[in-house]
Amino acid sequence: MKTNPWAFAIVFLSVILFWMYHNFELPKFYPFEKTATTRGVIYQADRVRPNLPRGVRYDQAIYYIYKVNDSIYISEAQFNKRQGFSIIGDSLLIEYSKREPSRSKVLHNLKIPPLDLYNDHFKTHFSCVKENGFKELTLNANIFTYADYANYGKLTLKVSGTFTNIEDTLTLNPFVHHKFDKAKYKSEDLIPINTKKIKLSKFYANSDATITEISTGLVLK
Repeated sequence: MKTNPWAFAIVFLSVILFWMYHNFELPKFYPFEKTATTRGVIYQADRVRPNLPRGVRYDQAIYYIYKVNDSIYISEAQFNKRQGFSIIGDSLLIEYSKREPSRSKVLHNLKIPPLDLYNDHFKTHFSCVKENGFKELTLNANIFTYADYANYGKLTLKVSGTFTNIEDTLTLNPFVHHKFDKAKYKSEDLIPINTKKIKLSKFYANSDATITEISTGLVLK
């Protein structure tokens, strides 16, 4: 039985076109695998080189957090301009494997804008010097990063997550811990906070564009 080379070429071309349409990413799930959906949130978005030159300068790589059965997972995805770009704090509809929830893909952006958490006087980066080091708090949409440093800039704690602002009181809900890489002297890896829960102080937003860490009374400017 002879194989029609044209039929083979058409199938091969169809697979290539399908792969190109999906931004050259392999399928996340096995055939007939059971999946479910949940909501996730973007905590980082970066410009990256396109998988294939298409006359555009860059694609977008997003890093998102989602929760399944009280466990937190971190994943990433890459999108081109046709698929649409997102911003930090955007809510996503996530599909994940029931058997292995760490495998997931983004179905679409829910187009739910981040909460309007800022007044005109509100800044996005705050810091203060303490007795044996300093602290930093960065706010971006509804995402925060909190860092605590000891003497000589030694990082003792750095976490990220979401926060809410109710009547000028900020409540931090940490999702990921930044693992400190001593060899490179910077934090790189993000570790989901699933076992040892980290409880952070609430902050109060002052009218002079500063915030106060309620548990310590420290004022971050």
